[in-house]
Amino acid sequence: MQDVNLRSVDLNLLSSLEVLLEECDLTKAADRLNISQPTMSRTFARLRDTFRDPLLVRNAGGYVRTVRAEWLQSQLLEPLDIIRGTLATPVFEPSEETGMFKIASLDYGEIVLVPTLVRLLKETAPSVGLELVQRQMYSTHEVEKHTADVSIGVKPKDSSNKCIIEPLIHDRYVCVMGKNHPLADKELTLESYLAYGHSIISTFTDQITINENALRTLGLKRRIDRKSPNFVAAHYSLNQTQLLLTSTARVANELVNWQDLVVKELPFEMEPIVIYLIWHVRDDRFARHRWFREQIKRAASLLKPIDQIM
Repeated sequence: MQDVNLRSVDLNLLSSLEVLLEECDLTKAADRLNISQPTMSRTFARLRDTFRDPLLVRNAGGYVRTVRAEWLQSQLLEPLDIIRGTLATPVFEPSEETGMFKIASLDYGEIVLVPTLVRLLKETAPSVGLELVQRQMYSTHEVEKHTADVSIGVKPKDSSNKCIIEPLIHDRYVCVMGKNHPLADKELTLESYLAYGHSIISTFTDQITINENALRTLGLKRRIDRKSPNFVAAHYSLNQTQLLLTSTARVANELVNWQDLVVKELPFEMEPIVIYLIWHVRDDRFARHRWFREQIKRAASLLKPIDQIM
């Protein structure tokens, strides 16, 4: 890559470029930047000279981005966010906050952690909002693309150095069944566990589940009769079937009484579960973001120890 003398580049142009590439319209970009149309035209000309590219070209519907402009737009978000965060005044007053925080998680997080988190948020920041968005299993996509402030779930595969990952919740696996299941009042053995069909939490991934890996080490395989991406739905349907569900102790503990289910210890060993808190390095020092992470960690610390949960 050719070296660039930054002294010859007006870095103020980058914020103008960001808006221009979002709008693909000089008038709209000028309005957003609160500058005149002639000033925007001159800025556009300077940008074209700086990047040696037309950036925007006309078509029947207006302007469209060039290939280089598309690439530039994909590269701008992260460094500009970091610069803004560096220059921003590091002051955050929770009681005055009115923004919305976003968490990427499967409904595991919504069942296990969010009720406690909502209570904590309302105690210190009564006007904030909380939004849950679907997380892609084993992914950091949501925090990298800034569609979520944090992600909560299992450890990502091939984690990049763009994200910080910390253990948040410890859990373990149990077997759940409907109250009328033939095994409801019997000891669960390995033989009986394998004799019935199973429902599994399917999280839009082709990854072999931890459960399957544990059985493979024993030279065994279970029969999968149902898949669901939702913890609540997977538990809810058990009373209408003779399926078994290998779930987590924390989720089962929250749903067992509500849905009249039976929970039993597994008849074989499985590794404990670690649920992680994941965020992007660009957000690490933001006062607002740091405060939100502290509330999440505090909520997790208030959960029952896993050895006290059936």
